[in-house]
Amino acid sequence: MSSSSELPEQTIRNRPVAIAGSPVRSADDVSRLVTTRLEPGQTVPFTVLRAGRKVTVDVRLGDRPDGSG
Repeated sequence: MSSSSELPEQTIRNRPVAIAGSPVRSADDVSRLVTTRLEPGQTVPFTVLRAGRKVTVDVRLGDRPDGSG
């Protein structure tokens, strides 16, 4: 690592591929699904691509910030 702003090579990155069974292809899909189909307080399965493998994790949705839908 050449600077403190670089991420360590072993940092795990998760790319969402599905939320509550609905496919996710972009950040817009994430926003649309969370704001139109789901409610704060719900626990929903998020399927993410992590290190080349699909992993499903349960995520409890928090309150939306003011003005976000």
